[in-house]
Amino acid sequence: MKEKVENYVVSSANWEFDIDDRSPTDACMSGLLMAFKTYGNELMISTTIMVSPKNSYLNNDFIDSEFFSSISILEDLGIIDIANELKKYEQTIHEIKSTKK
Repeated sequence: MKEKVENYVVSSANWEFDIDDRSPTDACMSGLLMAFKTYGNELMISTTIMVSPKNSYLNNDFIDSEFFSSISILEDLGIIDIANELKKYEQTIHEIKSTKK
C-alpha cells in the first residue's frame, strides 16, 4: 500500500518551500535539497528546520508543525562538511553563553 502524499511548508532562516511528500521527515530533506538548489552558496540555514502541514501553515496554526535539527538532516543527506561547520557554530554559541553566566 502506498503512503499518502501530503503538502507541507518547509522553512528555515530566510527561505520556505511547498513540498509534496510522504512524511514530515521526507519533506524536510526535500525542502533542504530545494534550498541548496535554489540558493547555492548563498543559502542561509538556522539550527532548526520547521515542517508544517500546508493547511495549518496558511491558518498560522503551528501546533502541527515539526522541528528538525538541521545538523541531523544534513548528516542524513550525506552533507557532512556543512553539518560539521554548523556543529562548530552551535558549540561556539554554547561556549559564549556559558562564559556570560
